[in-house]
Amino acid sequence: MRMIDDVVRQFRNGLTDLVQDLDDTGFTPHTFVGFIGDLKALISEIGLRAFTETVLRHEEASDIVESGGQLHRYKMDSEKEWITPFGLAVIPRRYFQHDRGGEGVVPLDVRCGMVDRPMTPDVEELCAFSGAHLVPREVETLLGKLLPHGPSATAIQHVIQHVGAFAEQAEDDVEKALRKQTPLSTKGDVLVQSWDGVTVPLREAGNKTGRKPERPAFGRTTPTPPRLPGRRRESRQFRSTRKTRRASPFALTRAILRGCRRRGWLGCWSSRTAS
Repeated sequence: MRMIDDVVRQFRNGLTDLVQDLDDTGFTPHTFVGFIGDLKALISEIGLRAFTETVLRHEEASDIVESGGQLHRYKMDSEKEWITPFGLAVIPRRYFQHDRGGEGVVPLDVRCGMVDRPMTPDVEELCAFSGAHLVPREVETLLGKLLPHGPSATAIQHVIQHVGAFAEQAEDDVEKALRKQTPLSTKGDVLVQSWDGVTVPLREAGNKTGRKPERPAFGRTTPTPPRLPGRRRESRQFRSTRKTRRASPFALTRAILRGCRRRGWLGCWSSRTAS
């Protein structure tokens, strides 16, 4: 095939130039790093060309296609950008539409499984896997260093939402597939992890260590002064008794009368009063 011959010839010529330049400049740590970058760029360039030409070989050639029980006619070429592992591929696809108008169809997108998808499935998998460990902005930075053309943070967020919606709809199937590939084992330790930052309660009995929790004072702004050693702590019952006990209004009168009787003053006072 001519396309394969052209790609192989381009790779041979490019690799020959890289090796010749490396021999001329000398093999040093600096030139070694430069050789890696140039080789990655060459592979990406050739891979992007091979990818684009191979996809376009399977474009719809006829001018009338059937979709949803209706005939659609060729209207125009519509370019779309696909983010691939080799870079940003611009694919001129053929767009078909019904004579009465309405939503059209792109046979090439249907054949590739790329309907409403801005990136290839392997790049989506990188986004979803990295999004489980990092935020979209960090995933954007990471993939920007790994791929010739990385997706944006917004595109990464859309992929994460799509994967999450699919996981919720097919929750039972996903659970069965996970159990089939990695069956649960009862031989192991208990591992608890929080996915949203909330403390996970452990429902297993354990030894309680440390002092008992104390109730903080409400509205206290200054620390409580330490208790002096040797100071006797009064019981709550004694404090409450001393605070609530009050003298009777007749107790003083009775005490005076008893004292007067003991000293004999009460009888003298009574005789003088009688005389």
